[in-house]
Amino acid sequence: GVPFDTPDQENGNAQLSFSGISFSFESESTFEASSDRQENRLLCGVITPVTIEKGTLTWTATDVTMPAIRYEANATHENRRHLVTITAVGSDAADTAAQVFASLECQE
Repeated sequence: GVPFDTPDQENGNAQLSFSGISFSFESESTFEASSDRQENRLLCGVITPVTIEKGTLTWTATDVTMPAIRYEANATHENRRHLVTITAVGSDAADTAAQVFASLECQE
């Protein structure tokens, strides 16, 4: 079977993970950027422009707002297009987003 976590009834989140792939389903939220910049980073063996936005994420249902960082990038590798969006929240969001992005690997 496929291992998965059941929805968290309190905040409406659920996660499904298998074969190194993770899908996250989240209740309605709004990201509001207060600043953004572009950096060139390695993605799938290709130097790729990455948009990094700093701001806040507000969950609509609870009106809770937290600091957040969002990374957006796309790269073409082995004739496949890879789109990446990472949103990390909390006081360590910048470190978390950077670590997750650096850990990404594209399959051949």
